[in-house]
Amino acid sequence: MFAFSDEGVVVDAEFFVESDAPWLAVILESRGGAVNGALPRNPDYTIAMELLLARLATLGSELVDAFVDSSTTAVSRILLVGSSRARCISMAVRTLPSSA
Repeated sequence: MFAFSDEGVVVDAEFFVESDAPWLAVILESRGGAVNGALPRNPDYTIAMELLLARLATLGSELVDAFVDSSTTAVSRILLVGSSRARCISMAVRTLPSSA
């Protein structure tokens, strides 16, 4: 699925939501491909990440965990700890609405 900006424009970065009991997981597909070429993949990745986090904050959501899952992290993490994802945070973080 794709998010829409506050102005109603489709953000070109695919994400999906799946059950990660007892929570929900929001997975934002990676950016890749030729940045200015004919086949960029999720060119609005950064915009989508900021938009999703801001909207989750507005809902008072709690960020329980965050990972980067890529071919680079898969190789290094499997060798180090047997996991294919690199953990980005080490504790739950409550997202708060912006005061601005």
